[in-house]
Amino acid sequence: MKSVRWAVALLIVVIVVVAVALAVVDDDAPAASPTVAPGTRPTTAAATATPAAAAPEVPGMPTIARTADPDAYADSVAALVFSMDPRAFEPEDFRAVLLGEADPMMSDSGLADLELMVDERVPDATQWARMRTNEQWSTWWSTAVWEPQTWAEVVTDGLAEPGWVMRNVTGTQTTYYVDGGEDRTAVSEPTITVGMRCPAPGADVDRCHLTLLGTVGIP
Repeated sequence: MKSVRWAVALLIVVIVVVAVALAVVDDDAPAASPTVAPGTRPTTAAATATPAAAAPEVPGMPTIARTADPDAYADSVAALVFSMDPRAFEPEDFRAVLLGEADPMMSDSGLADLELMVDERVPDATQWARMRTNEQWSTWWSTAVWEPQTWAEVVTDGLAEPGWVMRNVTGTQTTYYVDGGEDRTAVSEPTITVGMRCPAPGADVDRCHLTLLGTVGIP
């Protein structure tokens, strides 16, 4: 169990450290808004934590797939993260949906780690207000989903708990905003790492649930 915790903790530390390093946003650029677009594709210790509340459904927001397929689940998480629309929703709407997907077998410390990762992904109130003032919103199109090699080695070494799965998702995010009274567009091709627990022998879940949300892709 110590080796399991060490492997997962190392991955989390890498993600959080890089996330903090990338958190500074240029005030002259559109805020990093990983949104609601009609055209988008769609540490653990013993399980003593109180199960997270069911993820709420906010009218008009993209939803996270209720599926046992890790590729489809990760793809839908990425679509939510990269399609935030401050014109119509609040940051708490997105936090609530993501944290409502938390693995019910997750420990208190694991849930606290996930909350930190979600906070890194969802802009704070100040940034959200600036995005709304700029009429900023984004669309997302997923182009690839794959298992990180680093995680494949963890699984091969027998260090993963039952049902633990990790996927990288990459795609194209198009951000629309207004600058100086003119409509502008910014295009990027980010990659996100999504950790989850999915149905498997020894995993007491009937579908995939979120365990990790990276700011950068794990190789």
